[in-house]
Amino acid sequence: MSLSEKFLNKSLRELLEEHPEVVIPTVYVHERTKLSDVVSLLLSSEVELVVVTDNQGRPRGIIADHDILRLVEPGRRALFSLSSMRRRHFRYHPDLSAADVMERNPPTLHYSDRVRDLLDVITHHRVNYVIVVDDVGRPVGVVSSRHVTRGVLSRLREPEEASY
Repeated sequence: MSLSEKFLNKSLRELLEEHPEVVIPTVYVHERTKLSDVVSLLLSSEVELVVVTDNQGRPRGIIADHDILRLVEPGRRALFSLSSMRRRHFRYHPDLSAADVMERNPPTLHYSDRVRDLLDVITHHRVNYVIVVDDVGRPVGVVSSRHVTRGVLSRLREPEEASY
């Protein structure tokens, strides 16, 4: 079996353990978390994605930085006002929560699924992020299409194993 086939047949659990570089920095928040707190998390750290969870800790949605940018698109009803661009101070609508702006029903895979399943979800559903969950449906990590693509391409460039 070639290295690329071995890589594609790895479980997602193995992928996360052996290749932590494919896991993106993620924060988990409850669906009732205030939008202002979510934005603070995105601004104050190296977080690329916020996973929104229910009371049992299961993923219900995701919020990426581009979701926040869409809130200020011209022609959309303003969900918050820019009081000073120079100070970059945003005043958010007080009633907005993570659930109000999240992308619902994010793609998830069980950690026993294979890397080839992950690639199938990414390519056929055209998504950037896939949440990997455990036996009770709680997230154990999030992988991005960009990080997985790099991993796959690096495996394809490796020389094939010698067969003895």
